[in-house]
Amino acid sequence: MKPIFFLFLLFNLSSLYANEKLPARLNSRYGVLINSDSGATIIEKNHTKKIFPASTSKIATALFALHKLKGRDINQLVTVTPHCIKKVTPEYKYSHIDQLPPYILQTDGTSFGLLPDEEVSYLSLLYGLLLISGNDAANTLAYHLGGHSIERFMNEMNEFFVEIGCYHTHFVNPHGLQHPKQVSTPMDMAIIAKEALKYPLIRKIVASPEYEKPKSNKQKGYTIYQSNKLLIEGKLHFDEALGMKTGFTTLGGYCLIACASNNKRNLVATLFNSKERNFRYHDAIEMFNIAFDEKPFSHKLFNANSLPFKRQIDNGKYTLKARLLNDVSIEYYKSENPTIKSELIFDTLSLPIIKGEKVGSLIVFVNDVKVKEVDLFAVNSIKLKWFQLPALKWSILFLVILLTSLKVYRGRKLGQV
Repeated sequence: MKPIFFLFLLFNLSSLYANEKLPARLNSRYGVLINSDSGATIIEKNHTKKIFPASTSKIATALFALHKLKGRDINQLVTVTPHCIKKVTPEYKYSHIDQLPPYILQTDGTSFGLLPDEEVSYLSLLYGLLLISGNDAANTLAYHLGGHSIERFMNEMNEFFVEIGCYHTHFVNPHGLQHPKQVSTPMDMAIIAKEALKYPLIRKIVASPEYEKPKSNKQKGYTIYQSNKLLIEGKLHFDEALGMKTGFTTLGGYCLIACASNNKRNLVATLFNSKERNFRYHDAIEMFNIAFDEKPFSHKLFNANSLPFKRQIDNGKYTLKARLLNDVSIEYYKSENPTIKSELIFDTLSLPIIKGEKVGSLIVFVNDVKVKEVDLFAVNSIKLKWFQLPALKWSILFLVILLTSLKVYRGRKLGQV
């Protein structure tokens, strides 16, 4: 194991350059754009205010479902229970909001078309959840992954939110149908999306143009289609878009979680309470374009000609000096106001050390994401003294043992005379 020596160097570049979030004119009442690799905020508008996330909640449900499914067969079949697909009218639900379970479905809600006692795989449920926004798929996933309890699934998911840093989010259902206790913030939803993008299956599903639901024990197979306009050919198509999730409720307005990448910068946008269906897409496109147009700055962190790094060797008997071969610089975006930390790692070293030998590494982190690692090389040689040479030590030890043995032997011989 390599010993780690932390450099007490914390670079806050906002002290060097003025930091400002990028300006954007958004139609949506709430929104935020983040770097999905580092989590840094780039554009913000009321991003910590309470919102009703509507069907964008399903991103969180998919994330927690896959967290629960680790090590399990994604193609395992489960049975749809009538309890999971029961529907009431919106009017009846809202007038009995305190008496009905918060996950009960509405007759006007989106559906994957599941039937009672139908056998369907977890994989199909995830496609039905994210691609067509099936409320019945959300309930069925939660029911089976919660140990036949949607309530237990929701309790566990709320605990999971805290673990990933979403302290202002609380869900009472897995689908996002309107409920006064189903709340979050644009920033928390961005964190959830960031975590969800770590799963290749989620990235695949949200980018898929369609999915063929297999034939089941209750019905024939059928095709469901992508509805995210950023991915569909037309006026709102955005080449760098990678998909995600739309949503709508009366309280939450039109909502959108979208992600995009130009191979230099990976982004997540969350937008809530847009008054018109297409405004959320226009807002996402504007934020993506502004961020992609921002030019990175270069800043030199370490000069190769500066004083060398030092480490005490052999309990402080020797001082090893190490240096970089080249300057260490990073590129960063001013809008992200990055926090930069460095970590110095010396290899496990033994004498002799030869000048020019690799002796360690310098690692640079931007917003806790590793961005660069460079080698350190010895400036000076450290040789073993003659009495430290391994071969000589063993020879002396052998000679001592031999002489001791001879002395004991002679003593025994004299005692026998």
